[in-house]
Parts: sequence; structure tokens; C-alpha cells
Amino acid sequence: MDLASGLPAIVVGSLGLFILYNLWWTICSHKTEGKLLVRQPSGALPFIGHLHLLRAQQTGARTLAALADKYGPVFTIRLGRSHTCVVSSPEAVKDCFTINDKVFADRPRSNAGTYLAYDHAGFGFASYGAYWLEIRKLAVVELFSVHRLALLKQVRVSEVNAFIKNLYLFCKKNEQVLNQNISVGPRLEVLVVNMMVRMIAGKRYFTGVDGEVHEEAKRLIKLIKEFASVLATTAVSEVFPFLKWMDKWSNQVKSMKRISKEMESLIETWVDEHKLKKLKTEENNSNQDFIDVMLSTIKDGHAMSGHCREKIIKATITMLIIAGIDTTTIAMTWILSNLMNNRQALKRAQQELDLKIGRDRWAEDSDMEKLNYI
Repeated sequence: MDLASGLPAIVVGSLGLFILYNLWWTICSHKTEGKLLVRQPSGALPFIGHLHLLRAQQTGARTLAALADKYGPVFTIRLGRSHTCVVSSPEAVKDCFTINDKVFADRPRSNAGTYLAYDHAGFGFASYGAYWLEIRKLAVVELFSVHRLALLKQVRVSEVNAFIKNLYLFCKKNEQVLNQNISVGPRLEVLVVNMMVRMIAGKRYFTGVDGEVHEEAKRLIKLIKEFASVLATTAVSEVFPFLKWMDKWSNQVKSMKRISKEMESLIETWVDEHKLKKLKTEENNSNQDFIDVMLSTIKDGHAMSGHCREKIIKATITMLIIAGIDTTTIAMTWILSNLMNNRQALKRAQQELDLKIGRDRWAEDSDMEKLNYI
């Protein structure tokens, strides 16, 4: 039988399998519906569920916000075969991630975890278990302990000082254009990149009033933006697992592999520099950055749950970069934007600072508990 004569049979067979799958999925969905304790929007379609709602003109966040207004702060939607719980109120988020954090600590396998996080070695993609607990212990005890953060305090203080000084000098240098808006977002990005990269790798990329940029910094920022962008996409196989074989042609997977390769090349350079420095000199504990700490703590040849030392270090650095730079910059820009658009809130925040801190010194971490409004 040649291909032409067999084509109708292939089409009919595929259509039959599709119909059977839809029938099975619909039956399973109806069985599950009675077990759900939270509301679910109407309009779910066979096979795709509520996916069509997320393809609207507005962003996914706004679509989900509109659904939350209608169905409450906790509801479920179907993404293909999976039921997904959407949480939008501070009270519900606190309940999920503090009181019942272990229940929500498990993570499904994903393309991002496989290709961007070294086969889920990155703590942001690792499932709850022995490996996750070991990595968490490393982070809490060695990287983010009170003692370690106290040692790195001067890094944060000096970068904030440099940020304010450079902003002032820029304004003074450009007095004739002071009536124009100044884009603070890119400057906050410079602040956060300098701060995080100094704490992670002991490097400083941006200097000067106009923020002269090191080529490696441009490369890093480009990778961070691409990482965040591809992380926000979903592969067909993650919604319909039986289509996993299509990943080899997926643009998402190709992008993830390229970004991972470029990020790994950059991080390997940092790690190799630290290994060489360690061979030449005996590092003082007070001057150690995060890479120094990990090289000292995770011994050569040590493995955790099948992940070797090099993979653990590179995966952890990747997570620190992505979690520490992109999200922090966005949050700070959002906060400043809201304050500038709400002058009453800005004035109240300034009054609290004047009253409880004064104008003779900088606010410090220890002051935060006194700044109730802020």
C-alpha cells in the first residue's frame, strides 16, 4: 500500500484517537469536578480547558485578575489536562507559602527546569525532597545567614551610595534638561546588577556618572532578559504531555538550549577565575563572595542526588542571578512608579523617614521594623 492510498486511513485513525482522547478527558474531568473545593470558571473546552481564555488581547495577568474579581481570590482553571490553582489575595498567598509551604513545595518537571536549570538542579525548579533540603540548607546556613549578609553589608551600602551620587552628578551635569523626565528603570538595573554580581562573583560592571557598561555586563543583562522571556512561555508538551516528541522542533526548547549554553559559558568563566584565585592566595573569610563560599563548602567530587559539584554550583549561581536581578529591578521600578503616581503616599513615606530616621544618616536594615508605613 503506497502513501497516497493509505493516507485516508491515517487521517481517520488519528481523528478516532483524538475523539477517544477527548471523550476520556471529558469523563475524567467530570469525575474530578466533584472533588474540587474551589470555584472554576465556566467555558472550559474539551481537550484544551481554559487555555483559550489566556489567548486574549490583554496579558495573562490581567485575564487572571479579571477572573479573580468574578470568582474570588482562589479558583482553578484547566490548562490542558492539568488543574491549576490561581491565588491572588495576600491572605491566601500567606496561607499557601508560609503555613502550608511544604504542601506547595513540590514542582512538576518542565522544559525550563531541564534546559535552563541543569536538569532541575536549580533550587527554583527542584522538587521537594532530599536534594532540595540540602540546597536549602546550603543557602540558609552558608549564603544567606545573618553573619554572611553582615559581611556583605558594605557591598550593598557602597552600591546605594554610588547610585545616589551618580544620579545627583548626572542631574547636575544636565541642568539644562532637568525639566525632562529621567528614566530611573535602567539606573535601578545598574544598581541591582552591580550589587548582585559583586555579592555572587566579586565583580563590578558599571562605573561612572553615565554608567559606562562593560561588554560582559551587556551580555549578562541580555541573557537575563531572554531567560525571563522564555521562562514565561509554555511548550505544547507541558500542557499535552503525549506531544513531548514535538519538543525537538520547538522554538522554545531551541531558545532555552542556546540561553543555557551562553549563561553556562559566562558562569564557568567566573568559577574558573575563583578556582585560580584560590590556588594562588588564601582567601580571607570576610572577603568571600558566594562563589568562594560554594567552592569551600561543596567539596570536590561531592554529589547530591546525582548532581555533581560543578552542576550544583552553576545551577545555584543561575538561580541567584535570575531571582536576584530581574525580579528585584522590576519590583523597585514598580514601587517608585506607584509612589510617583500617588503623591500623598510619597509624602507620607517621606514624613515617616524624616520623623524616625532623620536626614543626617542613611536608613539601615535594622530601621525597617520602625518604618511601619513603608
